[in-house]
Order: sequence, then structure tokens, then C-alpha cells
Amino acid sequence: MVSCLGKMTFVALSVGTILGSVGFGTPNWALFDAGKGKLGLWQTCEEALGKLDCDAGTLFDDEDWFKGTKGLSILGILGLLISLVTLLVYMFVPLANTKAVIKFGLVTLAFIGGGFLLVSTIIFGSKLPEAYELSWSYGVVVVGSFLGLLAGLISCFEVRSS
Repeated sequence: MVSCLGKMTFVALSVGTILGSVGFGTPNWALFDAGKGKLGLWQTCEEALGKLDCDAGTLFDDEDWFKGTKGLSILGILGLLISLVTLLVYMFVPLANTKAVIKFGLVTLAFIGGGFLLVSTIIFGSKLPEAYELSWSYGVVVVGSFLGLLAGLISCFEVRSS
């Protein structure tokens, strides 16, 4: 039987992983040119003659802070995904003698995934030039990172209660 805390962890981790992944892949981390241009981690889109034209790469691809943002985002998403798989194993596979290891891995990976995502958004937001405005993909990743951290916190209570 899965406890209430286990279900709460599953919901927070699932939603956090989905939001982090959606925000990670969309080109709406920042806007420029009065909203006519969109910047993501992987591409830049600009509106020209009423048509949105997207190109792979961005102006910041050679910047260290941008590389760091990408790298930490990748590690954060991987951490949340592996944590979600670990939670599913914990909930549905009867491994009585390894439950403590699985619990520790779940808590650790949720905190690492959420933490890496949060640090990536902090770096991006602090280094982005003033000509850009943060947009919805950025916000979605911030919410996803907090949900990952919340899942780690709830998992701590789950570990202590069992």
C-alpha cells in the first residue's frame, strides 16, 4: 500500500518533471525586440513579415554562463527523471532488503534534480542582458524545479515515517 506522502511525492515529482521538460525544450525563456523575438536554450525565433522563423542556436551559445545553464538544466531534468523512476520502483517493486537504499537515492536525486534546475534558472536570469525579458518557459522551469525540491522534502518525511 502506498502512503499519502508517497502519492504526494509522486504527484509533485511527476508534475515537476513534466514542467521542467516542457520549459527546457521550448524557445520562450526570454523575449526581445518588443516580444517579436524569442530565445530558448536551443534556438532563437524571430518574427519577420508576419511569419515566425526559428534557427538552431542562439547569440549566447559561446558564453560560459549559457553553457552552464544548458548543462545544469540537462542534469536537473535527468535527476528528476531518474528520481521518478526510482520512486516508481520504490512504490511498486517488492524489494524489502533494498528499500533504504532506494529511499536514499530517491531523496538525493530529487534534491539534486530540483537544485540543478533552480541554479540553471538563477544563472540565466542573472546573466541575461537587460534588452531581454524573461518569458513563460523560464517560469515553467522555475516551478518545475521547486516541485522537484518539494518532492525531495516530502520524500524525507516519507523516509522518516516508515
